Amino acid sequence: MVSIVRVLRILVVSALLAVLPGCATLPFLNRTKPAEAGGTNANGAVAQDASATTESAATADADREAALRALPEGTVVIDKKEPGLLTKWWGNATSLFKKKQPEAPVASAPSWIGTIKVVNQAERYVLIDSKLTVALPPGEILNSVGNDFESGTVRTTADRVHPFFIADIASGNPSVGDRVYSPK
Repeated sequence: MVSIVRVLRILVVSALLAVLPGCATLPFLNRTKPAEAGGTNANGAVAQDASATTESAATADADREAALRALPEGTVVIDKKEPGLLTKWWGNATSLFKKKQPEAPVASAPSWIGTIKVVNQAERYVLIDSKLTVALPPGEILNSVGNDFESGTVRTTADRVHPFFIADIASGNPSVGDRVYSPK
């Protein structure tokens, strides 16, 4: 009974190795045990000592370099091994747990309210011609811009006759022709 189970295991492992690329290189599937120097391993092959192995690796590298030099000019050599099944799976699994970077805030364009038509410096108010159909709430702060520079701030009042409304000057010196926008 034990031998049947063992044979089934060998068949399953060999089928997996044939189907799944990259699994044959996994160290826990390599069951050969090196024997002592000069002896034989479990497969019956003569084991080599460490110095012979490093020498053969050095000659293999030299042979590879010579073969690469012998190729015609413009030949593209692809020397990349495909990752195994477990490596691919692990890369996909770790990407699930990475912290997402917060999105950078996007600057929005100012909402232009209208243009200053009249300025009364003595009474400290301005008359604004607005394209808005909705009345702004009293007390809202608006900024005025003239010649590409901020010229002052105004505070809306309840006085409104469409398309005009009155705003008190809060700071600065707004002038006729300045555009008014909401900083919100």
